[in-house]
Amino acid sequence: MNTPRITLALLLLTALAVVAEGRETSYVYPPFKHTLGMHRVGEMELKLFLGPTARISNPQGLTALKLASRDDTKTDRDDDELTVLLVNSGRGEIIYNPSLTSVKRYGKLGSGEGEFRGARGIDVNRDGLVAVADTGNRRIVLLRVGAKDLEWAGVIDDADGPFSPTDVAFSEGFLWAADYAGNRILRFKADSGAFVDVWDTGGEPLERPLTIAVQGAREKWNHSRRFSLLVVDRDGTRIRLFGSTGQPRKSALAADLLDGPVRLGYPVIDLHGQFLLPDSLGGRILKLDRKLGPLRVLDRIDDDDRPLDHPNSLALNRRFGQLFVVEARGGSYAWTGTAINGAELVPAAEKERRGIQLEFELAEPSLVTVLLTTDGREHELIQERRRGAGQRREWIDLRDFDDADLVGASVILRAKPTYSARKQLTVERRLTFPARFRARRAGDEGSGP
Repeated sequence: MNTPRITLALLLLTALAVVAEGRETSYVYPPFKHTLGMHRVGEMELKLFLGPTARISNPQGLTALKLASRDDTKTDRDDDELTVLLVNSGRGEIIYNPSLTSVKRYGKLGSGEGEFRGARGIDVNRDGLVAVADTGNRRIVLLRVGAKDLEWAGVIDDADGPFSPTDVAFSEGFLWAADYAGNRILRFKADSGAFVDVWDTGGEPLERPLTIAVQGAREKWNHSRRFSLLVVDRDGTRIRLFGSTGQPRKSALAADLLDGPVRLGYPVIDLHGQFLLPDSLGGRILKLDRKLGPLRVLDRIDDDDRPLDHPNSLALNRRFGQLFVVEARGGSYAWTGTAINGAELVPAAEKERRGIQLEFELAEPSLVTVLLTTDGREHELIQERRRGAGQRREWIDLRDFDDADLVGASVILRAKPTYSARKQLTVERRLTFPARFRARRAGDEGSGP
């Protein structure tokens, strides 16, 4: 990964260790050598780069991508070096890193060239074209990432009539936009900005669509190979998921997924087609599977004792699992990890089977190993294998072990991330055999669980 200076610049826009009990490991801070401990920064660090007048005011959309113009094709060692752009809406500006060790601002409040009013969503494509939902001016602003600075490239202010864009996304050759006032999703040509159509949502009307995330089926870093368009509407209280032809796939109310007041912000879709959504009111991040089933709710990252501060926007480098979180007065930077939930051993009910079933839940697709410890020795029961997120079951065959071997024995379940953090993080759960469990030979009479 990058040097500390690089990571700090990115954060301004936003050891093998066995996990200690109580640590949140779905997303973890990178090792100290990569960030000098600056995983989470605020206005003080921003002022160091931009001067004493710099401040964060109503931060909105965030995007991060490896641009083609900054990619050394002779090596892949720079593939995690990203261009990051943040909408600092209250000041009418875009904060971005023109190089890996610097941060700049572009824009001011207003309605002319180089000006924004109430701007919200932002996205950038590989060619360096930036789209900003300039909501207050009822237009999409197009910028270009130049050699040193952002450059004005024009506006889109008509989509078969006036519109009120609140979020934008590049995917599959289109620029997608949420039209808040028109209750619709619009598509434009990604290269020219020409209006294409109003995307058909299969007869399911949207209500005040606020934010979107789009993952094309043909995108390189999409292991699900499915098209997904996620819409947060009803002012951040409902989630709608659509397929490639606009057919509704799933819908969920935020109140059914989270307790207390909820306002969902700018989502991202990860490498495996799972969804991450920030909840600014509840101070947490919601992780959902491909069917909008809940996987995890995070109110902090790693072992940080400070809860997330009104997180509103996320950016994710799908390839390496680099996550950027925009908070009310700063940002956090983490790597995708994993977590084991609800692990337990369930004895076999059938008398003819000698073994035990391991049931557990993974917060993230992981590399899983199962071991048996007895008399101070470890025996590998299941070699390291990739397992998907959600509820999992593994049958453990105990026919090679005598009853005496299992007295006082325990099962160790280990999981490693599949992303960059796999060398820094191992999650472990140690489970003792149920008190009433007695290993049985085939055909033996024995007690159940």
